[in-house]
Amino acid sequence: MHTLAASQVHHRRYTQLWIAREGWASQGLSMAEPSAALRALGAVVRRLRQERDMSQWELSERAGIHKNTPGLIERGERSPALETINAIARALDLRGSELLRLAEDYAQTHVEPEGTR
Repeated sequence: MHTLAASQVHHRRYTQLWIAREGWASQGLSMAEPSAALRALGAVVRRLRQERDMSQWELSERAGIHKNTPGLIERGERSPALETINAIARALDLRGSELLRLAEDYAQTHVEPEGTR
């Protein structure tokens, strides 16, 4: 019974992923291409974390978020909720607005706009 439930969960996740990919593909978008804003946020989080000599695990512990979340954000694979942005910012000794401003500044100077990569 337990393995059946696990396979149902796996199937549901696979189906949701497939639907998301198909929906994005029909709009000319790719799940493999994070937006410029997500790439910038990820780059800034990584730079600030490394400047503080902090591992992704330590950041997740200080922020009170799942251990995989910092890596997903740094790679531009996760669009974090406002609460997560604020938690990460606090763990990095910043305000959420400061973190977003740094990401915006970074995007304007370092990240190519969508569709130009």
